[in-house]
Amino acid sequence: MSTIMITGGSGFLGTYVARVLAERGDRVVVFDAAGPVPELAALTARFERQIVYVRGQILDLSSLLRGVQQHRVERIFHAAALY
Repeated sequence: MSTIMITGGSGFLGTYVARVLAERGDRVVVFDAAGPVPELAALTARFERQIVYVRGQILDLSSLLRGVQQHRVERIFHAAALY
């Protein structure tokens, strides 16, 4: 079991990847500037011990690093977009 952060985890791709990773037993840290979308809220309820949501901007390095350190992230799946 790994701890994997997904940047842009509230998006279409991010929620899909979060579900797949949680189903295989990984711990998932969703990092996103948007609030949790309904799909992510449903996943968080289903995998309450495996998925955690961290709100932050991908361009804010300090909040990104804080999330990585706080949750002991081992890998990052980058799915964030800038708009």
